[in-house]
Amino acid sequence: MIKHIIWDFDGTLFDTYPGITLAAQQALAEMGIDMPQTMFDPLVKVNLDYCVEQISTLFNVDPESYLAGFRLKYGSLSAETSPPFPGVLEICQAVIDGGGQNFIVTHRSRAGGEEILRFHQMQDLFKDAIYRDDGFPLKPDPAMFEHLIEKYNLKKEETLAVGDRALDIEAGRAAGIQTALFLGLDGALLQADRIISDFSGWKLV
Repeated sequence: MIKHIIWDFDGTLFDTYPGITLAAQQALAEMGIDMPQTMFDPLVKVNLDYCVEQISTLFNVDPESYLAGFRLKYGSLSAETSPPFPGVLEICQAVIDGGGQNFIVTHRSRAGGEEILRFHQMQDLFKDAIYRDDGFPLKPDPAMFEHLIEKYNLKKEETLAVGDRALDIEAGRAAGIQTALFLGLDGALLQADRIISDFSGWKLV
């Protein structure tokens, strides 16, 4: 039975991709280039660095200038534009009520992640969180997961990694824990132990 969950942040706990896509599109528009939102979606779902690299190559723009513009646009968005997916709060609370713990492993910065958690009053639902600023190798490397497992003495058979991308599943599997793929944002069908189409009413058993 699952007792603990190690959550991905963007696209899993919170519906952040629309805001990220909007900021990426607006930053490019500021440079005089229009690109349909649908073209941004698959880029930002890989990660921001990949998006910047691809856009810079495609349109021959300076990556540092584009990244600075993105950060300016994204920083102006309210945390209200990044709501938790329906059912997430209930699952996190059920984990705690069952004597378990919730954790976050994300490529997002600590400042940005904590701002969203505070806005939605969810910081107390998580025992610990590892952000990209913490210096661990990024997913699909399992180092972030392995650190939490060792630090909190988590039993692997009781721990589940939940994410919406291949790298989340790969990292969880490499760490030796069960995995669940959230399909709320059109994720590809992967070799995950579980598939979640909707968090509402989802059970840990």
